[in-house]
Amino acid sequence: MQEAVQQLTESVAQITGSYQKAQRKLKSKQQELEQIEPRALVAKQRGNEPAARLAMGKPHGKTPSGPGKPHPRRGNFLWSRPI
Repeated sequence: MQEAVQQLTESVAQITGSYQKAQRKLKSKQQELEQIEPRALVAKQRGNEPAARLAMGKPHGKTPSGPGKPHPRRGNFLWSRPI
């Protein structure tokens, strides 16, 4: 019984650690996006769509589509919103 409780305690600690790590990573990505989105919006408003796409694509780093390219699901969200 004690061994089962010990294993459960270890499993819970591991899951909690993984969850906290994921939360930190999410918060970091959200802060990164908050810093970059205004620059991309300004570039788009000035008619410089390539610069806006570059601004949105750079911070994502390696994505399934390759390094330095916009994320396929996040890369175009800025263009679908009215200004």
